Amino acid sequence: MEKQARSQSINQLIDRRQQRLTGHSTQRFRVMTELDWVFRTSYLTVVFLSRSFSNSLEVTLFAVLMYLVVRKAAGNRFSAEHAALLVGLISALGIFNRPTFLAFGLVPWIWFLRYSKVKNVARCAGSGLLSCMVLAFVDSLYYGRPVITPLEFIRYNIDPSNNASHGLHPRYFHLFVSMPQLFGPLCLILLHPAGVATIRRQKFLLGSFLVPLALISLIPHQEPRFLLALLVPVFLLTSELTWKRETLRWLWLLFNVMATLFFGVFHQGGVTRSLSTVATLLKSNAQGDVFYYKTYIPPTYPLLLPREQAHRVVDLGLEKIGLLELPAKIRLSGGKDSYLITPATVPIEGLFLRQNMTEELNHRICPHWSFEAPPDYAALWREPSQLCLNVWKLRSTLKA
Repeated sequence: MEKQARSQSINQLIDRRQQRLTGHSTQRFRVMTELDWVFRTSYLTVVFLSRSFSNSLEVTLFAVLMYLVVRKAAGNRFSAEHAALLVGLISALGIFNRPTFLAFGLVPWIWFLRYSKVKNVARCAGSGLLSCMVLAFVDSLYYGRPVITPLEFIRYNIDPSNNASHGLHPRYFHLFVSMPQLFGPLCLILLHPAGVATIRRQKFLLGSFLVPLALISLIPHQEPRFLLALLVPVFLLTSELTWKRETLRWLWLLFNVMATLFFGVFHQGGVTRSLSTVATLLKSNAQGDVFYYKTYIPPTYPLLLPREQAHRVVDLGLEKIGLLELPAKIRLSGGKDSYLITPATVPIEGLFLRQNMTEELNHRICPHWSFEAPPDYAALWREPSQLCLNVWKLRSTLKA
């Protein structure tokens, strides 16, 4: 009965994720459970799962994999042969989407081996191998050369210099920073004696939570979004206790309202909104370039730039280039005006005189909060413009 209830809970979580993608609901889930409430009120659902991150797809694939494995283990009337084929397919999709799926899938795969016959394990392996071959073929067509993208991903990330360029983090970063940032009050339940007593009985869910957390913590470069798929076991383990206790429920709601405003509106919020300005600037200036400094990498695909013009949007990085080195990195193509987009907290005035350039504030996009160029918190109430992204026009002072 416990395995069947767990299977139904995972099924509900998948259904909620699919409803967000398709916009459809079903009569079956009109009565909302504690799991529904926690999933619907989480800022992870609103901010992250509504965007086309590879991490968001990883959540869905992980939930489907867990559902298939638990349903098979529960002995439901579900074709073992079909389940084996689907487990192989989902596993291949997960690995090609993000090779970190190897960490998330480890416990479900062990569970699958435990409850499956040898012939179904062979079916699963065959399905997974065939799916990998198809995915590799499609990727090779796209890149114009033979390529296996998970191997390219792993090869890139085992290079210490590549990790260093993105930032190195201590092994405990995910445990003490990423987990509280993602799940807030739910972490209290994972530590509370009443929660621990309940969770310890859920061996499959507990393993699906702890094993990926431990393995992904070994990666030198760490970001909270790398743990996004853990919302599946974490929500299943903690949602009932969270929603039934009034204090925890209100604490959870307050945490998610604040996190939605911060991560969904303020944090690096000007980068995407700046693209409409960039599109206008590139059209009006046939040769000038646009430089981003101290921001996240701007997504250039909405600009629909031809391949020969892709170089016109330049990411100067978050911290690799010092402020005094910045003018030397910018060149005015053909004497045309160029543009620099940077947080308002970065002091630009007079910086380009040595390079025979002047700067003029062209546009301001608000709100925008950057931890890489944080505001002066003491003066923030007097200068709220610190929470903006400035667009500077750079013009040569030399006569043509």
